[in-house]
Amino acid sequence: MANTLETLKLALHSLRQRDAKRVLLGVRNQIVRSSVSIGLRRDLSEPFVGPAARVPLLVREVSPSEVTAILYSAALDGSLHERRDREVRLAHASEKLGRAFIAYAAESHQPCFIQWIMSAADNPRMKRFFRGRFPPLKPEEVLFENALTLPLFRGLGIMSCAMSRIAEIAAQRGFRYGLTFVAESNVASLRACAKAGFSPSVVRRDRAICMGLLRQRRFDPLSPAAAASLLR
Repeated sequence: MANTLETLKLALHSLRQRDAKRVLLGVRNQIVRSSVSIGLRRDLSEPFVGPAARVPLLVREVSPSEVTAILYSAALDGSLHERRDREVRLAHASEKLGRAFIAYAAESHQPCFIQWIMSAADNPRMKRFFRGRFPPLKPEEVLFENALTLPLFRGLGIMSCAMSRIAEIAAQRGFRYGLTFVAESNVASLRACAKAGFSPSVVRRDRAICMGLLRQRRFDPLSPAAAASLLR
């Protein structure tokens, strides 16, 4: 009996310690949160043959109201991550910032993919909306942002194909360089951007202190070796 009680005491003590660690970890994450994103770049004037998706695609520019309708009708899985993805893009659509494009299946005409491009003309509103997450664009640059492959079409090579097509449209409109930023941990999107002709060029490091009351951000160039290691 004594041994059983002692075992229970040890188990309760262990649980308390683990709970305390979880609480402390949560508090620490609220005090200081860090993230790393990779900036990728493509010279739109260079010849490039984009990859084909496993579903034939068509790409066109759409209005903010069309984007909103597509997002509300999309069959999302209801997870917190999916809901957040939709809310972020609904906010972008309501801001009417930049130009939105969709890729849709050529046969069924179902929307597959959404992405925005933004130019130097959007710099003031971009700075406010994205809270300075991106460096100011030069006149010859265009930023690709808020890409989303809709759930029914994931795993079919949609992102790299659609992004490459949108890059061709940007080149036709006179832009020389395409830029985009992807979380370092999002290996699938990094590889999709690489297949669309984008190469890692810069790393962005963000720190939010005291629940975002103080923010620190820096952009550092990537060495060729570091850039290559990201896509292995």
